[in-house]
Amino acid sequence: MPIGTFLHFVSSYYFMLTSLPRVQFIDGVKPLWEDEHCKDGGAYKIRMPKTHTAKYWEDLLLALVGEQFDAESGEVLGLVLSSKFNSDVVSIWHKTANSEETRTKLKASIEAILQLEDGMKLDYENF
Repeated sequence: MPIGTFLHFVSSYYFMLTSLPRVQFIDGVKPLWEDEHCKDGGAYKIRMPKTHTAKYWEDLLLALVGEQFDAESGEVLGLVLSSKFNSDVVSIWHKTANSEETRTKLKASIEAILQLEDGMKLDYENF
């Protein structure tokens, strides 16, 4: 699913790199668990030191726009960045939590995109 026009992406990309909270979802999806697209989904979450946030956020954002996740088009719904006191949390929301195959492939994609350092792990949450 497209995220919008290229101009929309560039303006959103610049805005997201310079402001908080950072939320980016594909067209038509609201960042709410109750949204029709999200209600049967879940999210992978990774807590990271603030020194890693900009790079990981950028890598995931570009993967979302370029549909680089090993999942069907439209499976990854969006990204949420939450800033905490001494760390940040990025959540990768997706649509189909009940498919173990989809979850496994998506987790492998995220790990490959981020090239996680030792001690960093992905947590999972069903909506």
